[in-house]
Formats: sequence, structure tokens, C-alpha cells
Amino acid sequence: MNPAEKVIAKFGTLREFAAITGISYNAAYKWTKAGYGNPECLVPTEHFVAVCRAAEKHGVMLDLKDFLPDRVE
Repeated sequence: MNPAEKVIAKFGTLREFAAITGISYNAAYKWTKAGYGNPECLVPTEHFVAVCRAAEKHGVMLDLKDFLPDRVE
């Protein structure tokens, strides 16, 4: 699972994520696909605070690791 998918999954479905955060479904969907100029499928930095605030308000437990790609060392 890529970072965007991990974060979105903590909220439930993509539709639930969009409804809770106020971020459009289409924008969040694009985060999960590497072909949209986001090769590591990260949550864009300009949305980080909004996602964290929405998570806190709705009791969604996020960890900084959720936002980062898994690395095999």
C-alpha cells in the first residue's frame, strides 16, 4: 500500500476520506496513482495540515509513518 492509500484507508473509503477532509474525491484519487506527477504517491504537503486536523477531529489515528513510503533496507 502506498502512503496516500494508507492515509486514506485510515478514514475508511476514498469517499469517506473526501467527505471528512473536504478534499475532493478526484484529487485524493490522483494521490494514489503514480502517473499524476506524484511518483511516490504521497499526500501533498499543502494538504498535510488539513488531513491531520480532520483526523484529530474525527478520532482517526494517524502516525507520521503513514505519510511516508515503506523502505526496504
